[in-house]
Amino acid sequence: MKRFRVFRALANLGQALQGVMPNFNVNISNGSPNTSASYNIRGATSFFKDKNDGNKIKFSSGQPFTLVDGIEMDPNQLNPEDIESVTLLKDAASAAIYGARGAFGVLLIKTKSGKGGQIKVNYSNSFQWSSPTAVPDILDAYTIQEASIKASELEGISAGSNEILKLQKIKEYMDDPVNNEPYYFADADVKKTNILWRGNVNPYKEALLKSSPMQKHNLSLSGGNEKTSFYGSFGYQDQDGLYKINTDNFKRYNALLNVSSKVNDWFKMDYRDGI
Repeated sequence: MKRFRVFRALANLGQALQGVMPNFNVNISNGSPNTSASYNIRGATSFFKDKNDGNKIKFSSGQPFTLVDGIEMDPNQLNPEDIESVTLLKDAASAAIYGARGAFGVLLIKTKSGKGGQIKVNYSNSFQWSSPTAVPDILDAYTIQEASIKASELEGISAGSNEILKLQKIKEYMDDPVNNEPYYFADADVKKTNILWRGNVNPYKEALLKSSPMQKHNLSLSGGNEKTSFYGSFGYQDQDGLYKINTDNFKRYNALLNVSSKVNDWFKMDYRDGI
């Protein structure tokens, strides 16, 4: 069992579970805010022949059966601040209780509940910025064009006049990008319909932001007495992607209410609801 005390900003449950339980794999395929984590125990669970790819042997990974407070649901929709504990059942322990549904393991998630005593109000927020982990450092336009011409020479082929002209045009633009357009027209193109690009552009710098913001706000209320306890929370998350144009944006609203009441010594009622 893993109990959570979150001391760092987490965008989703997958980030909280990475590297905290042995043999439990968490995969977040890309950096998009809308990407959900996938879960797996010990890697590949089966293999098959792919008839569409020359009967190559391929492996697939089954995901564990996930229950949140005893109800099957997508754990990626949970607010990490509302989670009290996570239990991972593997091997015979999961199959003995959950049968075939637990063939790939069982992930049991328990949300927070109220405790008797004085009513407590908690508010927390976090602001963070994400940045690309690695941006390729590509060659400039002049070096690329010059390498293309030299490659032809190494093969014993003379570079065409258009290729040499393009190298000159690129140098002309790089020497004075303010007074020159990033494109030109071939001399024979009288109608000027064939545009030739010579701009020295790094697509990664043009497309990616240096950083993107994320903010989270969480408000919770808990308390109770000897017989009845409650826990309620509201969470809001707003996260932007890393692209300058048509970037991703992820907004999540979470609300949770857990109420437990002990009617008598042998009867207890629990009410749990969340969105």
